Amino acid sequence: MTRIFIISILMLQSFVIKAQQPIQVYHSYQYTIFSAYWQDSLSFEVAVPDALYFTKTNQSFPLLILFDQQNRTGFEYHLQGINLLHGVGAQIPGILVAGLPFDPQKRLRLTDTEIYKDGLNGLECTANLIFNELIPLIENEIAPVSFLMVAGHSRTAWLVNYLLANYPERISAAGSFSGFFESNEVKTQLLNLVSKSDTNMVYYLMTSGESFEEQPYLESNNSMADAFEKLLVKEDFKWEMEVFPAANHITNYALSVPVFLTRFFSDYNQIMGEWFEWKQDSLHGIQAAQELENDFINLPYPLSPQLVHIYSLASHYFNQNDYQTVICFIETGLKYYPKEPGLKLFEAELYALSGDSSRAKQLLIEYDELIKNPAIKPDEKAELNDWYESVILELKD
Repeated sequence: MTRIFIISILMLQSFVIKAQQPIQVYHSYQYTIFSAYWQDSLSFEVAVPDALYFTKTNQSFPLLILFDQQNRTGFEYHLQGINLLHGVGAQIPGILVAGLPFDPQKRLRLTDTEIYKDGLNGLECTANLIFNELIPLIENEIAPVSFLMVAGHSRTAWLVNYLLANYPERISAAGSFSGFFESNEVKTQLLNLVSKSDTNMVYYLMTSGESFEEQPYLESNNSMADAFEKLLVKEDFKWEMEVFPAANHITNYALSVPVFLTRFFSDYNQIMGEWFEWKQDSLHGIQAAQELENDFINLPYPLSPQLVHIYSLASHYFNQNDYQTVICFIETGLKYYPKEPGLKLFEAELYALSGDSSRAKQLLIEYDELIKNPAIKPDEKAELNDWYESVILELKD
């Protein structure tokens, strides 16, 4: 196989846009359940990264719950933005994204302190739906949840504030966009979080626009920010207040979600920058592969490298003719993505180039099983099979 062909495959895996075709690395499932807490049926959507189907069994993923799925234009906009941030941008890791729709006629009651059912107010009924119905279904049907992020707008931003105040041990990131504090008790609970030592690490982002209709939300969030500023905030609690100049009430939600995810996962994004800056030219062999693993182990939240990380670094060392280091990265990648056929082909190619035809043939047998994965898209399968045929020709030479 020629080096040019290998690099073309790596570019495919790195989500480079080809022929102006959109790169879609998420697909969605629809679920309908009857909620005992809402006493109502609801249909919700869960978007899943394609990478899930190449990971090891029971691999856990972060879960983001986006409130107000009933606003389809906004929700689909958010999904496409997350698709870009994870795919072409490689800015954030693969995450599960669940929508939670609110019937406009019940949205107020389901986010209110008034009793809704069996002595529980609307906020508690919604909290119980999330923790006892929605998340268990996702874990049973899709994948275990490693940590939870929640984001809401306006009325459901108040829900986010309530959830973080009352369930801080269950939430790792909370986005309150055009939010407010309907209860002084919730505000006090949030302020007390900065000194608690028995909760997990939390990232809390408040945002507002500056338009006329945003003024009450801007004032409320500024008041909360002022209160935080007066406290000595513990390291495990990180908060930010962001104001988007000229943004109106609806636009603020659209602007907030990508900022929320980009900032929360800033440590994750920094890893590749360090590799491109100096690590890839200083580290080699098993030391290099172990360094990458340690980079992710040392993150403040449980995450794995993306395939783009593995392929990008392996490509660099391949261009340096450092085949041994490439193999170390591929073996590392297979720890996280044992069902990824491209890694097997890449490794087979390297052993063929090194003259170990026996090992190369064994890897091609393993590839023959992995290529049967139904999650592989037809165009990707065609390119992988072209690559396979090229390796076969090399072994015959």
